Amino acid sequence: MSPRPKRARRARRTVPRCGSPRSGSRHRSVPGPTGSPDWWTPCRTPAGSPTTPGSASRGASAVAAAVSAGIDGATRAEALDVAVAAARIGETRGHWVAGGSIADRTEWARGHLATVPDAERIDVVSGLIGTSVASQESVVAALALVALDLDPWRTVCTAASIGGDTDTIAAMAGAVLGAVHGAVAWSADAVHQVETVNDLHLEELTERLLDLRTGPGR
Repeated sequence: MSPRPKRARRARRTVPRCGSPRSGSRHRSVPGPTGSPDWWTPCRTPAGSPTTPGSASRGASAVAAAVSAGIDGATRAEALDVAVAAARIGETRGHWVAGGSIADRTEWARGHLATVPDAERIDVVSGLIGTSVASQESVVAALALVALDLDPWRTVCTAASIGGDTDTIAAMAGAVLGAVHGAVAWSADAVHQVETVNDLHLEELTERLLDLRTGPGR
């Protein structure tokens, strides 16, 4: 296997190891290209099994696959279809834990929200789907917000103020929307504020993550 580009090697050191206490696997996943042998899950051990158990691996698979599909040019609906498919594959990996199916709950949420009046949809996401730290709620809530087809910025602002595990839900929804719509989804002022306050260089970070996604060995 040829050496990775220097930027990709540096990026790998900045990404928390899957399964570590700070990995936050639901929303800090590096997706592989859709259709590659391991696109279904971002966290794999050398033996090929996820290090994150049960619902966490399903949630990480769903979010990473949706992001990857968006990078590959998918629409929101197409990215959500891929997320559901990845969550189903994720259900065959990792350790079983009690809880609802992320794939089934996401499919139900997408269909149900289409029948709910616009003014009531956010209440349905927070009150019926749930916004707790459990992947069966937070991941489904994030994907459900994406399915509402609102303006991307309005979506992440709604996610950040909806209650519960707001930072994770907003991060997951924003990752999918950013992948689908590109950098134009976010205002220059908002990007500048995030970069300044958090000492981030998002364009450089994006390039490094894309190197990880497509580099040798993926």
